[in-house]
Amino acid sequence: MNADVRTENRSHVLDRVRAEYAEMPGLSLTDVQARRLFGLDEAECPEVLAVLIREGFLRLSDVGMYVRPSVRIPPRKSSSFAQSA
Repeated sequence: MNADVRTENRSHVLDRVRAEYAEMPGLSLTDVQARRLFGLDEAECPEVLAVLIREGFLRLSDVGMYVRPSVRIPPRKSSSFAQSA
């Protein structure tokens, strides 16, 4: 695949990810969920998400979720099992 085709494909993928987040306010995805939803492989997905983070379109929350900057994710609660152990 030549560089022009890769650049065009990457641009299409970035546009698709932006559109999904724009259509679903509050969308929060793990890297695995993002790979599945956007049909990306293990190498391409982190690259795409990193571009969107650098642009300020997404951020990585404290609990590992890719979200829009305005979305707040509450911290994970400890399970009652872990507290009783």
